[in-house]
Amino acid sequence: MFAYTGAAIGALAGGWAGSQFGGGTGQTLYMIAGAIGGGVTGYDTVRSLDIADRPDYNNAIAEALSGQETALWENTNTGTGGYIRAGQAYTDGNGEYCRQYRATVAFEDSVLNGPGAACRTQRNEWVLVADSFH
Repeated sequence: MFAYTGAAIGALAGGWAGSQFGGGTGQTLYMIAGAIGGGVTGYDTVRSLDIADRPDYNNAIAEALSGQETALWENTNTGTGGYIRAGQAYTDGNGEYCRQYRATVAFEDSVLNGPGAACRTQRNEWVLVADSFH
């Protein structure tokens, strides 16, 4: 539901932005292109996990980054699930050990993937520093 609201808001904003360019037929084309681009962006922007999905998702991230490399997760209550694939390790500016990862999430109506990164604290806990679905 929220994704469709995001798409509608994005389409309206994109259409308005497109209307600010050109004139006549050109202006109409900019409006259409803006509405399409804004709708797609708005839909994808609000594709975040339900709060009930986050514990399973976060646990899978910790498993994958702690050495398992790939971790599956599923919330049987919401039907959302996916997998996390660990990526390259690096040290951040504070000297903390961090890793990139790629998350694939199967929502009710689509499957999306996106990047993320987390850093391990001194208490050996992973803290998200970037994530496509939060």
